[in-house]
Amino acid sequence: MKIDLSGKLAIVSGSTAGIGLGISQALAEAGAPDSEWTRFYEVNVISGVRLSRHYTPDMVKQGWGRVIFLSSESGVATPADMINYGVTKSANLAVSHGLAKRLAGTGVTVNAILPGPTFTDGLEDMLKDATAESGRSARDEADAFVRKARPTSIIQRVADVEEVANLVAYVASPLSSATTGAALRVDGGVVDSLAI
Repeated sequence: MKIDLSGKLAIVSGSTAGIGLGISQALAEAGAPDSEWTRFYEVNVISGVRLSRHYTPDMVKQGWGRVIFLSSESGVATPADMINYGVTKSANLAVSHGLAKRLAGTGVTVNAILPGPTFTDGLEDMLKDATAESGRSARDEADAFVRKARPTSIIQRVADVEEVANLVAYVASPLSSATTGAALRVDGGVVDSLAI
């Protein structure tokens, strides 16, 4: 018997193991769960979990290491048009904070970096139609996007990749030895709060 659930949305809670997982797999094989959500979860959450599980035992043995998850301001203030992305970035925050507690006292720190809108190929591609329509440069269109879609931005522009990388370099260094379990924002002030 061939069951076709293409175009149908299936919601299965408690689907990480056991019967729930089996149900999710059966529904996915029939074409129901949203593959976009699955892809975002696999790339943004599971890949980091797998890497952490692989490398942290040796870091603990050495008494030093840095685990850095790339979250996002969307993990704190999820945009209505990017819920699937925001959920995975929220998961990064939970995983990194919990893992930091698990590795307490080992010399291994675990943190999450929260960039805001950053001028990447992905953002440029997302805005390609708007750029063609406006006649502006890709960078000018990206800055305009920030002012419109993220009006709380204090810098009122996209960040450069190097600006995010600079924070990661610090967190990866021995200088950050007392920084762990943290959600470190490099979001240009998009998240309108004094703390995370």
